[in-house]
Amino acid sequence: MLLVVFWASACAATNSESGKDGARDRIQSKHLSTVGAKDFDPTNFDHSTTVDNKWFPLEAGAYSVFEGSALDDDGERITRRVLTTVTDLSKEINGVNTMIVWERDYSDGKLVEAELAFFAQDNYGNVWHMGEYPEEYENGEFEKAPGWLASSKGATAGIAMRAEPRLGTPSYAQEYAPPPHQLGGPREGL
Repeated sequence: MLLVVFWASACAATNSESGKDGARDRIQSKHLSTVGAKDFDPTNFDHSTTVDNKWFPLEAGAYSVFEGSALDDDGERITRRVLTTVTDLSKEINGVNTMIVWERDYSDGKLVEAELAFFAQDNYGNVWHMGEYPEEYENGEFEKAPGWLASSKGATAGIAMRAEPRLGTPSYAQEYAPPPHQLGGPREGL
């Protein structure tokens, strides 16, 4: 199974208004390379579905195809194809409207994972990973859906891409997600 993980070694700088609340002041005043889930504040997402980060832009209708190969569990080379579509749909998660990205992952021409991923951009230009709902398939049959959403069952959002990436700073796709909850079937729990 291939999990495409968006990450960057990065930190961010900003020129935003200050003084509105303690969380915004704290984020502005500290070295943003250490901003993490503890700094998540839904009031920092005025236009959350406008994801125009130059390193991680998400525009409704954007479509990409990645093709190549990988080694399977037995060490055999297999073909891989990942199709990604930025939808025009949104979902509110933890008080923030998110963009929904639909990804399909194929190994040797067979669907192995279909995933909805949820992203939002904060006022400082950081793109946050707010959750995901992957459906995993084995031999063409649905197997499990180890999804998570920020604020549900202890999961927290994390930064998928910083506004201004820098070498040598921490990277992560989500700050913390507890062990995946195995959902009983497609669409249950969302």
